[in-house]
Amino acid sequence: MKLRIKDITPEGTDIEFEHGEDFLEKISPQPEGLWFRLADPVRGSFHAARTGQDLNISGRVSGGVRLTCRRCLEEFPYEFSREFFLDLLPEIEVRDRTGENQLKKEELEQGYYQGDYLDLDQILLEQIVLSVPENALCREECGGLCPVCGGNRNLRGCQCAQTKLSRSPFAVLKKLKV
Repeated sequence: MKLRIKDITPEGTDIEFEHGEDFLEKISPQPEGLWFRLADPVRGSFHAARTGQDLNISGRVSGGVRLTCRRCLEEFPYEFSREFFLDLLPEIEVRDRTGENQLKKEELEQGYYQGDYLDLDQILLEQIVLSVPENALCREECGGLCPVCGGNRNLRGCQCAQTKLSRSPFAVLKKLKV
């Protein structure tokens, strides 16, 4: 989804969107490095306004993904919703910089664009990535996997850890009185 920068008015341009579960594959044939997959349509809106060459983008995005629990490695659904605000400057200003290379605080909240079109799909992907936790748990009390037999402790109780601990050469230290 591309938006021609000349079509953005100072009052703003509104765009509503809904993308299917194949959105990630459409914008990138192999979405590398992503720890999730879309499970529900992604819905939201963009509002783009222009002040001179500067662009102000605001919007919201929501949807559902499938994540893998960091403890038990089971997949689970996760719903996300996010509002965002971006200030985009023409990239030419970056090249015109001279002097110090350290960014100021207000520059950390800015982004840059180049060319005649704004790629809304890339902005959308960035907002989805920022909405989805990397190290999620299926539930707070997740038991994880047994380090001995590899069984999922959420599905069945496991006595392997206690058995292994008693055979450990360090088991005698449990009896040590300090």
